[in-house]
Amino acid sequence: MFGSSSVIRTSREDAQAPTSIFFYMFALTLVLLWRPNLDLGFLLTPTYLMLILVFPLLLIRRRVSLYRFDASLFLCYFFLLLTSSYAPDPSTSVKFFLGVGVFLGMYFCFKLSLHSVQPARALSAFEKVGKIYFISALLFYLLGLLSYGDWQEHQLYYGLMVERAIPRLVAFGFDPNMSAMTLIPFFFYFMLSKNNYFWLSLGLFLILATMSRGAILSMMVGLTCLAVLRPNKASIRAIGVALLLVVFGFIGMVVFDLLPVRYFEQRLAGIASGSGRVEIWSNALEMFLARPVVGWGGFSFRDVNQLLFNDFHFAHNTYLEVLVESGLVGFVIFCSFVFFMLRRAIQLSANPLLLFVLPALFSFAVSMFFISVYINQILVLYLSLLNFSWAGEDA
Repeated sequence: MFGSSSVIRTSREDAQAPTSIFFYMFALTLVLLWRPNLDLGFLLTPTYLMLILVFPLLLIRRRVSLYRFDASLFLCYFFLLLTSSYAPDPSTSVKFFLGVGVFLGMYFCFKLSLHSVQPARALSAFEKVGKIYFISALLFYLLGLLSYGDWQEHQLYYGLMVERAIPRLVAFGFDPNMSAMTLIPFFFYFMLSKNNYFWLSLGLFLILATMSRGAILSMMVGLTCLAVLRPNKASIRAIGVALLLVVFGFIGMVVFDLLPVRYFEQRLAGIASGSGRVEIWSNALEMFLARPVVGWGGFSFRDVNQLLFNDFHFAHNTYLEVLVESGLVGFVIFCSFVFFMLRRAIQLSANPLLLFVLPALFSFAVSMFFISVYINQILVLYLSLLNFSWAGEDA
């Protein structure tokens, strides 16, 4: 059944809560890690260890509940898998099938570990992981800065990547835009929590250090949605503090040269071309018009892009990628998933503890215009936020 019912807790569920919290913290830590990895035709990352958790979690929690956004996402994957049968490269279809299986396995780790756990307990674990992640990302970034002098273009140095001679924070990932999106949920959590100014400031610095224009835009949209949809004292105060930090942060960068302003000027200089995205998006529209109803097949964008335009890039736009691969039919299904996801975030924000989910999910919905994540562990991270209130409810 979709929806929610009254909370019913048992002593057995209370006794299992510490175990569930441990699994949740472990899964949350793994989903933030992309390195080390092993190239087996796909990148085998620590995240795959989450699949091992499914079996003990099934013994602890035998019931899995679904929301409307879950149902629409599963329907979208089902349709994409059907279309992948006629994708140009059969091996891509096999990889996509396996990828969907891995994605769902990781997502069910979160569902099973969060089931029947009180939001306060889950958020306490979320906060601890966030603090560890922020400190670790900062230290890893500083190690990269200390290696200055040996930098080469498009290479990783600990927690940074060099792009156009600009050191951009990537934390434990490979792409600064993706890394920014892993930081944003924690940023909004600390922003809307009391007396977390240090962690809020650190989170803002780390996001700015990614030099991600899309992340900044998505955060602004998230803040705007928070102000419009939940205009209470807590949200207005938090938005004010965040904006003040931005102002003082830029002043600090100018005075102390923490993040040299010339880096931001260089990033702004390429905004018209979107770092090559505009050309890719133009090609994507041509690909869509060639097969507008059911598309070219799930996970086929790069293959078709190379076949038609000799360009082996993703779309860097989740919506366009779904449109090209599954046509208007799949695109409508995917948009229904986004709609139900955002509606769920609005519902959760009625609980002050879960208010941060609203700006985080709206930011993510905007970020999908700049990154390709419809089968990605970052999507797992954001979907996990929508399962916080599962404390004994029938969903």
